[in-house]
Amino acid sequence: MRTGKCIAKEREPDHICQDDEEFCVNRFDEQQIFKLLLGLGKKLIVYEWFDPGDQDDDKVRGRGGYFTLKEWEKTLRYLADNYKVELIQPLRRSIDEGEIDNVISKLRQVDCICFYVEKIEK
Repeated sequence: MRTGKCIAKEREPDHICQDDEEFCVNRFDEQQIFKLLLGLGKKLIVYEWFDPGDQDDDKVRGRGGYFTLKEWEKTLRYLADNYKVELIQPLRRSIDEGEIDNVISKLRQVDCICFYVEKIEK
């Protein structure tokens, strides 16, 4: 779910991208990704492990590692503003902009999230 643009230079100015992307960190652009995925269907289910800390140390290698809480907060805020979002785990509830802070505080206690995103019919 990450784009192909390496952002490792933002963390490490001496970073040199390699052809195999083994040490690159790819950006997650929630607007681009969810627009693309929801273009394929009406509803999308997301089940993802993440690092409940503020920084994921695994991002020093691979294509981005786990999501952090900051990434989930940014993603969930975008989704709640633009789509119908139904959280399944760790809580069962609809998410709107006013619920994000409660959801993030609950996510600090777990390492897995499951929710679905649905296009809003206009």
